[in-house]
Amino acid sequence: RRAEASMLEVSSLSHMFASKIEQQSHQVETLFTDAESTSENLTLGNRYIDSAAKHSRDFRLLVLTFLLVASLSLIFLDWYYP
Repeated sequence: RRAEASMLEVSSLSHMFASKIEQQSHQVETLFTDAESTSENLTLGNRYIDSAAKHSRDFRLLVLTFLLVASLSLIFLDWYYP
């Protein structure tokens, strides 16, 4: 009798354990999908950051060139018109 009660309890716990595992498998799949999505978003974000850094360098070079030409023009005009 005691063994039978123990076996019923083990069976009940085993069924409950299987049920919880099944519920968690869906959550694990969702987490895995989210992790893949996050990885793709990070890769895309890094590309955007690299692109922004490149455009920033190009803009700085353009501004530097403009300021250099403007400065040289002012120096020339100051020399030309005493």
